[in-house]
Amino acid sequence: MNIPAWLKAARKQAGLTQEEAGALVGVTKGNWSAWENERHSPSVVQIAKLAEALQYPLPANLGGQSSTEETQGVSVVGEKVTYETENGPSGSGQVVYAGVVTYSRRIPVSGSARLRPGGLLEIDSMGGVDGFVLLQTQDSAAFALRIRGDFMAPAIRDGWYVVISPDAKPAVGEYVALQLKDGTQMVRELLYERADTVAVMEVNGNVRLSGGEIAGPELPTTLEDLQLQAQIAGESVRLQGSWKSGKTGQGTLGGTVAWADALDVDVQLKGSRLP
Repeated sequence: MNIPAWLKAARKQAGLTQEEAGALVGVTKGNWSAWENERHSPSVVQIAKLAEALQYPLPANLGGQSSTEETQGVSVVGEKVTYETENGPSGSGQVVYAGVVTYSRRIPVSGSARLRPGGLLEIDSMGGVDGFVLLQTQDSAAFALRIRGDFMAPAIRDGWYVVISPDAKPAVGEYVALQLKDGTQMVRELLYERADTVAVMEVNGNVRLSGGEIAGPELPTTLEDLQLQAQIAGESVRLQGSWKSGKTGQGTLGGTVAWADALDVDVQLKGSRLP
């Protein structure tokens, strides 16, 4: 299949007009028509973007396709795309790795889940499809759940949709859904994963802030060294920590903040040597 035929097939499978398909890569209906009628050719980058946006396999004969970006040759291995430019640092051309092609998939909304205190997760219903969310993922088994409950706000709020990817390897810092041997399900943040150890943290659990500087017109002096621990539970957060200022100033910090009153916070500074 040549490029014009590939463009037409990809567009028709997605049910798009020439104008709608062209808008995906920033070209007009006339430009797209010229592509399909072999008067002009899209660039390799445009073809890759279209394959991703339309969820359509890259054309098998993409190698050798000319483009406005002086592309000489293109090779496709699996879902990795490389292309050779005319003017590389060596002067004779350089093969450039263009990255792994990821596809925007329509992720089915398969049910709802209720969040409980402590990050516990209760799946209310599963089965059927109640709409879709569009997300770039390589996990064909991914599904979405609508969240109910604000026990993990502001990280995850009531009414949001979360996507669960059973076959994807989570990255450090991502939220993960866990199930213990007793069947308990929960949401946690992944700290690290090793051969025999998985370390996670409550999404709204112990959050530590250290270093930095706090200053303001209402403070008697600048706080140069701040150690703060925030214990978040439900609709409030309890702050505990210590601070230092200058050579002699030091003390403790504490207080409780409700999310509804977050714009009006009272923080107490205590210490034997206040600045």
